Amino acid sequence: MPVITPAVGEVARRAEPQPPAQPASNVPAGGASAGGESSSFVRVFGDLKRSGRFRLDDSTTGVAIFGDVFLDLREAELPARVELTVYTLFGDVKIIVPPGVTVQVSGFALFGDDKIDGTSPAPGGPTLAIHRVGAFGDVKVKTAMPGEEIPKRWKWF
Repeated sequence: MPVITPAVGEVARRAEPQPPAQPASNVPAGGASAGGESSSFVRVFGDLKRSGRFRLDDSTTGVAIFGDVFLDLREAELPARVELTVYTLFGDVKIIVPPGVTVQVSGFALFGDDKIDGTSPAPGGPTLAIHRVGAFGDVKVKTAMPGEEIPKRWKWF
C-alpha cells in the first residue's frame, strides 16, 4: 500500500503557533470592569474602619452583622466609579467623602435610613455607587475636606 504524506508547505502551516483566542467582551464574568479590582469583607460583631491613604477598589462587597462600616475616603485614591455593595444587619454604614464626589445610594432597608449630607458633585469627578441591603441600620454619607477635624460626637453623622 502506498503511504501518502502531506506537502511540505502544509506541514509548515500546521506547525505555526496560533494566537490565543480573544474573549468576546472586555467585561469578566464577575461583572467588574476590565482591569478593575474587587475586594470583599465580612464582619460579625466587629467593625470595619478604613481611613488615611489607600486605594479603593473598583468594586467592594461586604457583610456586616452587629457591626459598623466606616470609610474615610478623603485621602483615598478613588477610581472614576466605585461600587460598594453592603449587606448589613444591626449596623450602620458611615462614609466621609471629599468634595466633588457624586454619591448614589440604592437598595433595600428595613428600619433604616439613607442620609446623604453636603455632597457636591463635580463634572468628571468620581462616583460612589452604594448598594445596600440591610435591616436596623443606616447609610450615612458626609462631605469633608481632607485634614478637616471630624467631631467625635455621634450627632455629626
